[in-house]
Amino acid sequence: MHAFLTGALALVIFGVIYILHHRKSQNATTVSIHPSFDPFNAFDVQLKNHLDLTSLVRQHGRYGATFQLTPLVAAPIIYTISPENIKEIMTNGNDFGVEPLRGESMGPFCGRGFLTSDGDAWLESRKMLKVCFGKKHIEDLTTFDAAVGRLTEKIVDAGGDTVDLQPLLIDLFIDNSLRFLLGTEGREDAGPSSSRAEFLGSFESGLLGTGLRIMLGSYRFVLPKGSYLKTCRAVHDWLDYHIDRQSTARSAEATRSTNLLRQKGSMAYNLSGQTDDTEYIRSQILQSMLASKETTAMLVSNTMFLLARNPAVWQKLREEIRHHPNRDELFTLDGMLAFAYMQNILKEAFRLHPVFPLNARVALRNTKLPTSPDPSNPQATRHQPVPVPKGTTVIMSFYAMNRSEKVFGSNIESFNPDRWTSIHPTQYEFLPFGGGQRACLGREKSLAEAGLAVGRLAERFATLQSKDAREFKSQTGISCCNGNGCKVALIISQ
Repeated sequence: MHAFLTGALALVIFGVIYILHHRKSQNATTVSIHPSFDPFNAFDVQLKNHLDLTSLVRQHGRYGATFQLTPLVAAPIIYTISPENIKEIMTNGNDFGVEPLRGESMGPFCGRGFLTSDGDAWLESRKMLKVCFGKKHIEDLTTFDAAVGRLTEKIVDAGGDTVDLQPLLIDLFIDNSLRFLLGTEGREDAGPSSSRAEFLGSFESGLLGTGLRIMLGSYRFVLPKGSYLKTCRAVHDWLDYHIDRQSTARSAEATRSTNLLRQKGSMAYNLSGQTDDTEYIRSQILQSMLASKETTAMLVSNTMFLLARNPAVWQKLREEIRHHPNRDELFTLDGMLAFAYMQNILKEAFRLHPVFPLNARVALRNTKLPTSPDPSNPQATRHQPVPVPKGTTVIMSFYAMNRSEKVFGSNIESFNPDRWTSIHPTQYEFLPFGGGQRACLGREKSLAEAGLAVGRLAERFATLQSKDAREFKSQTGISCCNGNGCKVALIISQ
């Protein structure tokens, strides 16, 4: 028995030495190795970076634009904020993908689609969804504008008292998202077995469970599975009911006359014209909900949080709206996208508090990144490739990337929309909606709706006051929000 234990221990030590030697030979003279308290999976560093985004700013300051974790029993993990490396990751779909990272973790909840697939499966999803984001499907903002008007009246009724805008905006954009995806807010009937409120509760529960599964990766087996799968089924049943209604409506219209087919139908309506696979349509809709549910709501909430602390910017925005040369056309898709000062405000909010502060890919085969830090000066880069073995996770930190003084100028933590009149980051130096093959299809829709919501509030309320002295508290799940909310007072001029 003693001999067996001695042999087993020797085998473990030999294996550790071999792994360390192999990793060292792969990474010699390329990037710095970030030490970790957990030598096996480096889970301590990963968890810290997920919970505290500022830690990545400090780490990149110390180790350079690209550095690496080398856990003993898991694949390497590379962090990078190098624009050249990020361009390679986002444009080389043959070498870098998402399916190994997301497929198993997200599959029970949202199936296969543009967020979880690579290769031909991803391309097919992308082609089908692109039709749904054509201009004719997103340009009519009248219904959304009316919903913003109802939100404004709720705030007026508060009489200048403190309101937390964040949950109000989430509700606003959930309604907007459901209309776009399903053609209904889901209030008029209960569906097969649950109400809208029950569906949203199940969706939130499923979202939380999915986020935990992604974070734990191969250790997701420690999470209870039965309740998670039950939650997934509840979400699927509710969506299937509404997808079937949209599919039936489209079939009925097609039977009467193809000329009567709606030109601005919901995503479910449009997808049902391309496939009769309900499960596939549901997967695309669920993944669209994941990508959009809080994206624009958080952008508007974060923007209002920053504007409340910068009253001069609020007043300038009001003046820009009041004296806009095309006031009648301002609150339209084209008007908002062309409103330079509003877009600069949104870009600055995105820069300081990106809704998706981290993004990851997995190496699908042995490959490399084009640049690495200079060992004598970690803040400088050199064109010496970084080896990336198959299975390596590569994490891009947009939060840290957005704090480059070289790109964005001085006073990097201050909210200054005017900086955008003089800075011109390249496509891969600033990526609020991602880049490359997987760039967000809803970019124009999101920017126009966010601008309209902020603009209507600025038009109506003369004063915006912060009612919370606490700093922004990044709370990162699948997206990132302010854990303290957005507590403000909005006051109409007398």
